[in-house]
Amino acid sequence: MAPPEDWSIHALGDLVHPRSGSTPTRSRPELWDGNTPWVGPADLYARTVSSSPESLTPEGLRQAAPLAVPDEVLVVVRSMALGKRLFFAQVRDRPIAFNQDIKALRVRDRVLACYLPHLLWGHHDVLHGLVDEASHGTKRLRSEVLFGQELAVPPPAEQRAIASILGVLDDKIESNRRLGTSLHALLPALFDACIAQTTRKITLGDLGRVVGGGTPSSSEPTFWAPDEVAWITPKDMTALNDTPVIARGARHISRAGLDSSSAKLVPAGTVVYTSRATLGVIAVTQEPMATNQGFISVLPNERYGSAFVYCTLACLRDQINAKANGSTFMEVNKTNFKAVTCPLPERERLRQFRQRAEPVFDQVGALSRESRTLTAIRDALLPKLVSGQIRLPVTQ
Repeated sequence: MAPPEDWSIHALGDLVHPRSGSTPTRSRPELWDGNTPWVGPADLYARTVSSSPESLTPEGLRQAAPLAVPDEVLVVVRSMALGKRLFFAQVRDRPIAFNQDIKALRVRDRVLACYLPHLLWGHHDVLHGLVDEASHGTKRLRSEVLFGQELAVPPPAEQRAIASILGVLDDKIESNRRLGTSLHALLPALFDACIAQTTRKITLGDLGRVVGGGTPSSSEPTFWAPDEVAWITPKDMTALNDTPVIARGARHISRAGLDSSSAKLVPAGTVVYTSRATLGVIAVTQEPMATNQGFISVLPNERYGSAFVYCTLACLRDQINAKANGSTFMEVNKTNFKAVTCPLPERERLRQFRQRAEPVFDQVGALSRESRTLTAIRDALLPKLVSGQIRLPVTQ
């Protein structure tokens, strides 16, 4: 579809000024653990970025210049993850340093800073098609290809209108994520108070029914269609970014696929724990679903409930993972998992914990559901708005 007549077409390189980052030497500890965030590709999982687990000192910054300032967009240009999708994150709140696998994009005069991230995400599939592979196998976006790609750009007033409507959705999704993170952070303190001075012990196997998972044969199409049963893998869990609930994964299986494999359909409220290769990622299911063989799932006894089981597993994560063994990949088996001991609080303390903690999971679940709805709306509107298929009224 041709863009509207009042839109102009430009190479991406004519719209932005790109800059590369770097990594200070890690052999000098005085360069690290300062006040300025420093990000790599793994930190750009959201559409905005304002913090990072790693940071630089002023001396580290002198080695890692330049800084990306608020409203610039960071784009990952080298990562194996580019085989799946692209990563764009607009800098918020404060300047951020970045490594050599990322470029910072500062707008030129033909595009507004508020519109740039929507322009990029709206052309995700086109830009993702530019990804190729370096000689050593790493996926990459070569600068000459990326910045040579032509994109249609609306007049400034329409850019501002598009950014306004999409920005409202993005801000609400981000607000939900931050609130969910804050609520999740309350759980360790609630659990510590629950088990304080507890001397009684039980095993994880006493908390509920413990089951594994499975994968239907990939050679039988009827096991994978129609999409009848939500089915998750550890990759779906790592994509949660510490959200303690999960509603679905990237794939579904059919009921025939469920029946043909060792996968088990577990109800909402089940606590799922990644037990193979990727160890110790935990979530509570919001909907009935099945898992692959990389999970141990606990269907909590009514006495304990999902929140207590979740927090128990989170508290004992290192102890559980220490039970892993294997030659190809590390795995915790169900027998060893069930034998791990855990504290059993007095009945009244457990009641008080559940009274306080279960609403946290309910609220995080509600935020997650709302964000999925808003994301679906945004993702449906985005390509139509940035291509001109949908036009917005603008005030000049």
